[in-house]
Amino acid sequence: PTELGTFSSQCAEFCGLWHSRMTFTVKVVTPIDYLAWVKRTRKAALSITCNPTGTTLSLVAQNISWNANCLAVPGNTPFTVNVTNKDSGIPHNFAIYYSFFQNKKFFVSPKLTGPTGASFDVSGLKPRRYYFQCDVHGPSMSGAFIVK
Repeated sequence: PTELGTFSSQCAEFCGLWHSRMTFTVKVVTPIDYLAWVKRTRKAALSITCNPTGTTLSLVAQNISWNANCLAVPGNTPFTVNVTNKDSGIPHNFAIYYSFFQNKKFFVSPKLTGPTGASFDVSGLKPRRYYFQCDVHGPSMSGAFIVK
């Protein structure tokens, strides 16, 4: 970028149905402002918490966004994730990683092109904080995955 500011944008690669609706805003900021934003975002992500309510999770993708930013399950217990993709013609998947650096993956579902849904059985995980996301859309569709 050669100019600071906020710009209206649109996806430039034909990647499926409703391509014309894939609009977004791009903010061009200074490197110092960008690093400050990264620090704030990571700190906020680390502060998100929730408690387990059972061994079956329901996650809905709609408008290229999840309906939850925190999921929790009991530790060392197998669980099921029901994923519903309401985004017509748009693929999503569900993945659990050690952290938002995605350095170690624990579960990755196949892509589901909406509208559709599927259930996935996942082996129990050790208690700790993990990270989940749609690998197609990355951090814009992500959250904390808590195992207690």
